[in-house]
Amino acid sequence: MLPGAEAPEVLPLSVVTDILAKHRGDVVLMIDGCTEELQELPRFRETVAPGEGRLAVLLGAKIGKIAVESPVLGSGLFTHALLEYLGGLPSRPGSAVKPRQSRLDVRELLTPVAVNTRYLARSLHGVEQEPVLFEMGR
Repeated sequence: MLPGAEAPEVLPLSVVTDILAKHRGDVVLMIDGCTEELQELPRFRETVAPGEGRLAVLLGAKIGKIAVESPVLGSGLFTHALLEYLGGLPSRPGSAVKPRQSRLDVRELLTPVAVNTRYLARSLHGVEQEPVLFEMGR
């Protein structure tokens, strides 16, 4: 979080895992933030989808690093870049991402959203932020 920024509302990871534990099949989880709890991703995967499907966790920042909640944008940088890419926000002039209307693989999503997240972090707040993807399962 940036100095002087208001603390965002936080959903405990345990609530997320409880919800996803009921799901069977492939899961894509996008978290605009980072938590030390995710250092043990294999344990996390078993909590979310025991023995079934694949799990892709797309984090707004590397584990242990800052995921910026931007007062300028009114959201996290990663969330803003993601919504812009998916067409949920109008693209800014010069944006690194172009809205998509079709299905896409989570790996296709990472590169353009990460590029825009890094750009927003540097240009708006003078910090570094690097989204990452963890994939587990079959």
